[in-house]
Amino acid sequence: MPIFPELEKALLQFAKQFYDDTRHRFDELKSIVVNKLRWTVIDVKKHSDTCKVVAADSSFTIVETRLGLIYVVQGVALAHGDDTKFIRIGDVGTIEFPGMYDVAGMRKIAPKKVLALYAQCVELNLLKQAVRYASEKPFVLIDGSAISFTMDRFKKVRNVRICSATYGCYSVGELVEMRLQTLAFLNRNTITLFIAKNSGASFYGIKDYPDLYVLELARLFKLYPYSESGFSVPIVLKSDELSRILKVEVSKLRAYELDTLIVTYMRLVSGGPAFQLSSFSTQILDTIEDIALRLAKIAPAGYPIPLELSHKLSKIDSRTIRESMYRLGVQLVSGREILE
Repeated sequence: MPIFPELEKALLQFAKQFYDDTRHRFDELKSIVVNKLRWTVIDVKKHSDTCKVVAADSSFTIVETRLGLIYVVQGVALAHGDDTKFIRIGDVGTIEFPGMYDVAGMRKIAPKKVLALYAQCVELNLLKQAVRYASEKPFVLIDGSAISFTMDRFKKVRNVRICSATYGCYSVGELVEMRLQTLAFLNRNTITLFIAKNSGASFYGIKDYPDLYVLELARLFKLYPYSESGFSVPIVLKSDELSRILKVEVSKLRAYELDTLIVTYMRLVSGGPAFQLSSFSTQILDTIEDIALRLAKIAPAGYPIPLELSHKLSKIDSRTIRESMYRLGVQLVSGREILE
């Protein structure tokens, strides 16, 4: 449908104002970036070993019915090497909690956040299964940050349960523990790399602006070397600081050998997008350039193809799910979004 001429005019005015504001912010930050952020440029054409990876992603939706909340999750893991093997999962069940038939109770437990935790467990278990198809110690690629996959934001909703029609019921407390156990397994047996396209983290302290925002400014205004393919000097987070960020006890992090986190930023294509790479595998400190070169082989547009593929394959169409529920005779609540 066409837009009004008035809106076209407003868009042009906005574009100019937005560019001017962004340029002013870049000029303000430029000298700080150069002083605080060290960037190593890499030649992505340089020879490196083949990149054998295992990647996974999932998606989910919640359907509100007159008898409660029904969730749908599907996920896929792929082992990418000389050939590609897939493992898929589809799961349906309910989210159960005290006061589950009360709108205020629903708001209190934030069902989407609880289901996101369950979806993370699904992804990690898929990766654990897919690792067996790898002929050597592979890179495991996870879409998201290590912090988001480890942080415990669920202390007040431990008694909420995910009840799967296939896999039984799990409380949030059990899911939090399961997530740590599977992360520990992957960290021991693979080189597990978390890749986040979006993050509000500001590890380099550039006037409290998110690191990825700063790197996007550098790309937009072609600030050398930060707009080139390469990586930042890693940040190493030790147990005490990590415990504070993750809201997980130091003793538990040490027990699972997740008590040191490496964080860096990479750009695999000059002028392309940057992403945050984080890992509990401390061995990557000595091999970050090699990791970047290997990832570049499977990321011609700047983001690893196995992660893009797993994201596309796992995507759920919420409308199709609602129509399927309706055909099955489930009475849906219409006209209201699931409360965050």
